[in-house]
Amino acid sequence: MAWIEQREGRTSRAYRVCYRDPDGQKRSRTFSRRADANQFFAEIERQLSAGTYLSPQQENLTFAEFSADWLNTLGHLAPGSRQNVDGIVRNHLWRAFGEVEWRAGRLEPTSSMTLRAIRPSDVRGLINDLQRDLAPGTVKKVHQVLSQILDDAVNDGLIPRNPARGAKLPRSAPSEMRFLNVEAFEDLVSAIDHRYAALVETAAFTGMRFGELAALSPADVDLDQRRITVRASLSDVNGTLHRRPPKNGKVRGLAIPQRLIPSLEPLLTGEHVFTAPAGGPLRRRLFRTRQWLPAVEACGQDGLRFHDLRHTHASWLIRQGVHPKALAERLGHSTVRLSLDRYGHLFPDIDQTIADQLDALGDAPRPSPADTAVAAPKPSAGARSWVQAEDPAPKLPPGRRLPDNVVDLRTFRRQA
Repeated sequence: MAWIEQREGRTSRAYRVCYRDPDGQKRSRTFSRRADANQFFAEIERQLSAGTYLSPQQENLTFAEFSADWLNTLGHLAPGSRQNVDGIVRNHLWRAFGEVEWRAGRLEPTSSMTLRAIRPSDVRGLINDLQRDLAPGTVKKVHQVLSQILDDAVNDGLIPRNPARGAKLPRSAPSEMRFLNVEAFEDLVSAIDHRYAALVETAAFTGMRFGELAALSPADVDLDQRRITVRASLSDVNGTLHRRPPKNGKVRGLAIPQRLIPSLEPLLTGEHVFTAPAGGPLRRRLFRTRQWLPAVEACGQDGLRFHDLRHTHASWLIRQGVHPKALAERLGHSTVRLSLDRYGHLFPDIDQTIADQLDALGDAPRPSPADTAVAAPKPSAGARSWVQAEDPAPKLPPGRRLPDNVVDLRTFRRQA
């Protein structure tokens, strides 16, 4: 509810628009012209009726203030993912919509645009600036985080619409995957530190991710049943190890080939199957710089990533004719579509195989008329019998007739 109060002064007249906000607090604003007061009065009445009213504090809420609070709501994300999102907000978004400075070892905002001041043109300018120095995939990730923040601002009623929606993003080429043949794989196993040969073999013959291998405990390995159970993943975030469920939260079992058993058997004595040289859990960055990179350089596979062993495993399964559903379950993918989107190009002959199978159907011997004939039913004792109707046989298309040994059942009727 709003109303206008007229105030008389010695030499002037003022008009104060009074109203109560949704919390019941009385607010007012004074104008020197009646027309301005009427316009503000009408707008306040409209906002209060439509439920779109914002307090002065909400009107002036900055992007930095809202996004800082938003970062505190990401507890559902894995620690590594939270760190990545935090870095995007601080290094890209706060810079784009305000000013930042270093405080206590990280970037903090010193000024920022209000949420309501951000326009689609500002988002387009951000994307254009990012494209100069960042890969298309990184630009898309920055835009995704920005859009999520602004979506939540819309849901909170702070802005009427998301200005990041509909922005045109750069096209990104799919990330290059490397696949090793058996000979190149054996060279890699020979080149790596002998303490980690079993790690490389297990990665290639199970498709497990590095974090899943680092979290693997002896209790998860059953050599008698030749089976590994993937229950957890270990990640290193700023020097702190975090143990969490596997990606997609799915525990999965993996059958292992016989050749892995001699390599794994001596490792089932400690807390983890695969450990650092001095003991303790494996850390990805240290393993990469100290063991992985020297090995791939020694065997002539520069640029090969540890994750490419997972891609190699997928390519071996496809070569053996494994069904996409089984491939997705073994790799721990959430859907079969994800496996096909990622590895579908490794199925180059699948369409030709389908065509060949259809041709095989056509080449099969066709049954003779005698094999497919429908004989007239013989009456059984005590049952109603059938006699041929006096009606003429039904007409067939020109040039077609029933075989001599086939009786058209439509020309029979029941005998009373």
